Order: sequence, then structure tokens, then C-alpha cells
Amino acid sequence: MNSKHSILDIPFNQLLSRDRMAIMGCAMLVIMLFHQEFFRGNLLVDAFHLCGFWGVDIFLLISGFGLAHSLRKHSITTYYRNRFVRLLPSCVLVGSAKLALSHLGFTELTSNNVLLQVTSLYMWYIFAIVIYYLLAPFIFRALNRFGIWVLVATCVVAFACTFLPYSHYPGPISFFFKWVPGRLPVFVLGMYMAIHPLCLSNKQLLVGGGILFVTCLILRVAHIRTHLNLTLLALAVPAMCIAGSYVKATLDRVRCGSVLEFLGKYSLEIYLWHGFIFANMHKNAMFAGIPAALNMALAVAVSLTLAYVTHWLAGKIGQLVK
Repeated sequence: MNSKHSILDIPFNQLLSRDRMAIMGCAMLVIMLFHQEFFRGNLLVDAFHLCGFWGVDIFLLISGFGLAHSLRKHSITTYYRNRFVRLLPSCVLVGSAKLALSHLGFTELTSNNVLLQVTSLYMWYIFAIVIYYLLAPFIFRALNRFGIWVLVATCVVAFACTFLPYSHYPGPISFFFKWVPGRLPVFVLGMYMAIHPLCLSNKQLLVGGGILFVTCLILRVAHIRTHLNLTLLALAVPAMCIAGSYVKATLDRVRCGSVLEFLGKYSLEIYLWHGFIFANMHKNAMFAGIPAALNMALAVAVSLTLAYVTHWLAGKIGQLVK
């Protein structure tokens, strides 16, 4: 089932549903490599500083895909409650802990707004995903009615927002236009695929996605407008997901696939914690004499441990809310 032949033959939607957690684990691994500062001047690691932020797009595509299925099965009230229970407890637990730790000398680039800090909304991904969650029921209805034209319109709007002088707007408005429109196409693509399965084979998606990925790399290196880059990249994300399935199949052969499953299951909490832990362990004088590889290994271990504990506590809070 995990052979090369089977991955190419399984319909994309089935493959995404089957390997969803492991693909998210691959994306989380890429994001951590993108954010780490322990190694510099290493060609392999530096490559993730060039393109590693695209791991977030995998999360957004999978989120859109999953939310479309959720909206098909549940009422809007149930949908919003489920999103609230999954997101808010972890965000508040981590945001509050970071705020407390900041008074003890730990640092991170955060907001001066206590509410944004405590809710973790100062983090662009959390800010964007909350807005996408709120919009999802309306996007779902539009996709059911107008199909691919909603996706096309989203890409056009995202590109048009590139030309807005958002840096001159007040803080929250600038923050919105800097992050939200550019990542919306890949989220809508995920919802679209759940409602209207792609007629392309996995081989066609890999070839087409590979071409788009290389194009995006060239645009990235040339510093071409970011939203154009992200709009093109949205169409390459299915190929990245297929590549994630190959990674899972490879690790399953050596019985290490559970590592990706772990990273995927706790990805929200890892995302919330790892930047803070990485930054402090990289800059703290207490860790200055530790070799970079060991320092990074310790930072990853601390991040994963805190993510596991946070997920457990958030689950208990979620049960009380429900």
C-alpha cells in the first residue's frame, strides 16, 4: 500500500485523507528547520530558509480540505464550537505561559497588546487561520454554487492585494493585508478539492507542481511580489503533499513513520512553542558553550515536550467546554 506504484494510483483525495497526519508532520519539520538559527552556512539547512516557509501552505490546504468535510457533516454551530475548542485553549495556554516567562527574562518578538499576546494572535498564522475559520462556511457555500470561479477570484484578489500600500495603514489593518490575502488561495484550494475532487492523476500533479515550485523558487530569489509567488505556490501544494506521502512510505520501511504522525498530531502546539524555545536557547548565554547540534536537539526536545503537555491540558479544557 505504501509502494511507489500505489501512491501514484490512489486518488489524491484518498491519499490526503490516508496520510494527512504524516504530511502535516513533514510540514512541521520543514517549518522548524526554517525557523532554526543554530546552523548557518550549511547549504542543506539554508535551503529551508529560502523555501521552508511554504510548509505552512501544506497546513492551510489540509485545513481547508478538512473543514469542507466538517461543514458537510455538521451544522455551522457545531462547526464553530469544534474550531473554538481545538484552537483557543492551546493558544491561550501557550500565550499566557510566554507572557509570564517574558517577565522572567525570556524573550521573543511579541506584541505589546496583552490580548493579542495571551491569545497568540500576534503570530501571523494564528491570526490568519482564525479569519479563515470564520470565513469557511461562506466560502463553502460559494464553492458549492460557483465552483472553480471562487478559487480564481480568490487568486485574483490575493494578487491585487500585492499592490496595496498596506505598510501605511494602521497596525491591525497592515497586519491583515500583509498575511491574510496571500495565503487564502491555498486554503480555498483545499476546500475546493474536497468538494470537487481533482481530475488530474498524482503523476500529473507531481510534474505540474514541480514546475510551479521551481518557478516560485526563481521568483523568491528574484524578490518578485510575494503574493504572486504564493498564488502560484498554492497550485503546487498538492504535489508537496504527494511528496510527503513518499516520505512517510520511506520512513515506514524503517519503522520511523510514527515520528511524522507525532509531529502532525501535535503540530498546532509545536508551532506555538518552537519559535519561542528556539530563540531563547539560541541566544541564552547559558547554552553558548553547547555544540550547535546538541543545542538544537535540546531545543526540539523541549518544544515537543511542551507541545505534548499543552495538547493534553487543552484537551481536558476542551472536554469541560463541550
